[in-house]
Amino acid sequence: MDIEYRNAPWDTLAEEFPEQADLIICDPIYENEDLSYIETAIQCLRPGGALWVFSDASGVAQTKVELDKHLKFMNWIIWENDWGGRPRNRFGQKHDDILYYTKKGPEPHTFNASAVAIPKKMTNQAFNPSGRTTKIPASVWSDLAGFSTMASERVHLNGHCVRWQKPKKLLERIILSSSNPGDLVLDFFSGVATAPVVCLELDRRCVATEVDKAVYGVGVKRLDQARLDAETKV
Repeated sequence: MDIEYRNAPWDTLAEEFPEQADLIICDPIYENEDLSYIETAIQCLRPGGALWVFSDASGVAQTKVELDKHLKFMNWIIWENDWGGRPRNRFGQKHDDILYYTKKGPEPHTFNASAVAIPKKMTNQAFNPSGRTTKIPASVWSDLAGFSTMASERVHLNGHCVRWQKPKKLLERIILSSSNPGDLVLDFFSGVATAPVVCLELDRRCVATEVDKAVYGVGVKRLDQARLDAETKV
């Protein structure tokens, strides 16, 4: 499967992939108020394609207002991540916001409900007449919480955890739900290549960009190891 991880800015993708992406993932540094990446994402997204944007309390309102101008709103996801210290003068901010949109088009958007189904907690037949043992996750993802600095998946640079890294299981849910095998996934702010690694494992094509050379170097090693692991399994 074609996986490209580039030390390049996200705006280089606009002319190369006009309306070709089935799924675009944008995880910018949250304090960055520059929303110009949204225009590039719209240019790259095919009709019916999906855009997932990570944010937090500092920027989610402005980001949603801008996205509402151009795309169809699907979900506002709350990714609960209840770890680390807490302030003493307010409530702890222990979640990220993830906005899910699709581009209007003649074909329906991709949503693979069965691929992301989770176990039902209540299976008593009296309260579960359908008999189903799984359900589609709701908009609060508390089942994916717990990605602490001590997690074995954490990637380090100069002795410290790389900031903003997301767990693979979080990207897996997004990629499984909004794309199919062989689809093209673009990742504008790739960090340590989590999305490319997941796309490799899930048989999706992926082109990802990361401008920070040091972070990119760590991501290259991680992706190389993932490729080696994939070859070993064959």
